[in-house]
Amino acid sequence: MPNSNYIKICLDGQDVELNNTGLDISISYNLEDAEDFTKKKSSEAFNVTIPATVNNDKLGNTFHNPSIEDMTTGKVFRGYREGMIEANGDELLVGKAFLTNATHTDRPVSYQYDFYGNNGDWMIDLKETTLFDLLKHIRFKLTAERIQDSWTFTGDSELLPYVFAPVRYRQPFDFYDDSITDGNYKDDNATSLYMRPSLSVYWIIYWGFKSVGYKIKSDFFATNYFKRLVMPWTWCNFLSSEGNRQDNLRFLAKGTERITLPNFTNGYLDVKATNTNTEGGFNPNNLYTYNATTGEMTWAYSDAYRYGSLEFHFNLQVDWYAFVHQSQSIVMGIEWYIDGAYIETHVIADKSTTAFYSDEMSGIKEDTFVCILDNEFSTHTVTAKIKAVLSGEGSGPSVNLQVLQLSLDYMRVPIGGTVDFENYTAFKNYKFLDFLAGVVDAFNLLPGTDPHQKVVLLEPAHIYTLDDNFISPRQGYFNGDHTDWSQKQDLSQVSTMELFRDYEKEVTMKFKDDSSDGILKLIQDRNSNVLAAAKYVFPERFKADTKSIENRFFSPVMHYQVDQWQNKGTLALKPQLICIIPENISNTSKDEASNTFQPKLAWYKGLVANAGGWRFEGEDKINLPYMFAVNYQPGGESDPVLSYCDEKIGPVRAPGLFRRFFLQRFAIMRNGQFYITNFRLNNKDVTNWFHREHKIVRGERWELVKINDYRPLSEGSTECYLRKWSPITEDDFNSIYPTFKVTAQDKYDTKYSPLKALITDIPGAIIEKL
Repeated sequence: MPNSNYIKICLDGQDVELNNTGLDISISYNLEDAEDFTKKKSSEAFNVTIPATVNNDKLGNTFHNPSIEDMTTGKVFRGYREGMIEANGDELLVGKAFLTNATHTDRPVSYQYDFYGNNGDWMIDLKETTLFDLLKHIRFKLTAERIQDSWTFTGDSELLPYVFAPVRYRQPFDFYDDSITDGNYKDDNATSLYMRPSLSVYWIIYWGFKSVGYKIKSDFFATNYFKRLVMPWTWCNFLSSEGNRQDNLRFLAKGTERITLPNFTNGYLDVKATNTNTEGGFNPNNLYTYNATTGEMTWAYSDAYRYGSLEFHFNLQVDWYAFVHQSQSIVMGIEWYIDGAYIETHVIADKSTTAFYSDEMSGIKEDTFVCILDNEFSTHTVTAKIKAVLSGEGSGPSVNLQVLQLSLDYMRVPIGGTVDFENYTAFKNYKFLDFLAGVVDAFNLLPGTDPHQKVVLLEPAHIYTLDDNFISPRQGYFNGDHTDWSQKQDLSQVSTMELFRDYEKEVTMKFKDDSSDGILKLIQDRNSNVLAAAKYVFPERFKADTKSIENRFFSPVMHYQVDQWQNKGTLALKPQLICIIPENISNTSKDEASNTFQPKLAWYKGLVANAGGWRFEGEDKINLPYMFAVNYQPGGESDPVLSYCDEKIGPVRAPGLFRRFFLQRFAIMRNGQFYITNFRLNNKDVTNWFHREHKIVRGERWELVKINDYRPLSEGSTECYLRKWSPITEDDFNSIYPTFKVTAQDKYDTKYSPLKALITDIPGAIIEKL
């Protein structure tokens, strides 16, 4: 019960003026949505009304006056602001405040605010944060040494938030090795240009909370299990230099007219390739120039954009025609120069006739010029010139042509080039809170916030196991301690013991669908099931219906065994690798979309000896940088299983995410004793920010889910929503599907298929290189 009778409210650190009699404020606390446990909640105080004093008018920007506009940068008075509610010396809510309305008669009357505390404090600040905001600082040189150094990844170092573990994408590993003859590609040699970084889950979460001034508190996050979680590269083309580099350096020039060569004129042609501002041409930073006197089409890699070493692909298209009379000849070609020095010529036409015949030719020449430039210390230029040499007796050949376009087609990072995440603008398509929701969905996490210490507690909600047994489970968010609230219960108020049954009887937990993942689709269609999904069946009292809970960010991960990487020593193991291949497996496009998939979750085990005879840069390596979602190799049951369902590893049943992290939650739901009752709470009860302890009421252990409308200035009791803790029973263990039974399946059983593709499912090389 309060000892004094006052409320204090602050907006942006400034005190709000209140009536002398105090304010009837009610504050609610929600651990999570009682109907949907995937929705995590916070403290809330809605419809807080304050008088329209002179001071409060300033804080509300006189919003009651329809003629007043918010002219501040970012319209701060119409957005979320720092808010605090204090009662009798205790800060009950620290977070954000939002102005909802103001009232007036012939004078101002009041302002009304909604307050969001605890988890709401950081959720609101992170609402628009993307993965790009958190990753754009990463920058490194792409070298074989850097790739090898990353194999020491453990998740412990902020300086190493990625690992280049091999993943099989569309092409075989030798695809980028130009020394291999077309049609003879192998799949046993991983080159540096093929490798992609897998990104640390832990450090992205760490950076996200750090960006809004919060720290993470979590025993689970400190485990080897969590620290080694990574996301394989699924975001866009890795080598292509997307984003800012592309925007700043690209151009498109077009010829303005078709030119005709005069007879017997030899030399460089004025091809009129000057149009960069109309008809689709562009030259945003004036890096392209044209010299009509010399016919030079020149692009500059200006040192104003210090992007270091990049591989540039230029495209020149020429529409040409030539009529070669008897005893005449024409040689016409495109000459390419770097920094004014001649490099090579690409022939357009080379034709000679005799005294007995003439010839007519035409076509479109599409030419590509590739070069590597480094502007770290100076500007470099690339120049194209079209030269025609005409000879013969009598009238010369009739020739005309037009440059259709010259462009910087695309860029990519070469070995030795700089990987700068600021250029991967595709990360802007992924919200941090969506990513965090996917992690929450994978491990049954509960967030709790201490807004004073700026600490976020993130733990699995209930007991869980990281071992391949349940002998010594770990404590989760509910830590096993208890607080006795028996004497606080107000039995003068009606209490309700509710038997929970308003939920679907069959609940399936699954990963997000990935329509771009061709191998995943192939295996799911073949087996007519949903891979990596687990189903739990409640007793008969629940609704005779089905419910699917889908991970909000991550999709399933496929694997295959690499025959060509089979161990050459005493162990005849074939390495198992993750494979991520487009739906259209014959796709040869270099477009970003063909290399973009739904994000995926994997675990990096580290450098594993005797895992296979893999090769990197042509050399045999003893240890394989081993990454997977499920390790189907012998002993893999002791590794993390990033599948909701249990997985079969040899003869062993390895517990999946559902059995490891969600079983206690569903045991409580199955028991179904939910209690709505009243307690005489004080401020200290409410400012126990995490509420990790069980509440002891009537001799039983309960989880506090919700506090409804706590009024700090009232001596009355407050309604609370509790759910009774219940031990995991044999019925719970036996209610998880699939069971792996081949015959005599019960009616709820589902078909099991491992997250594995056959070697024959993996496509071979596309002979036409990107």
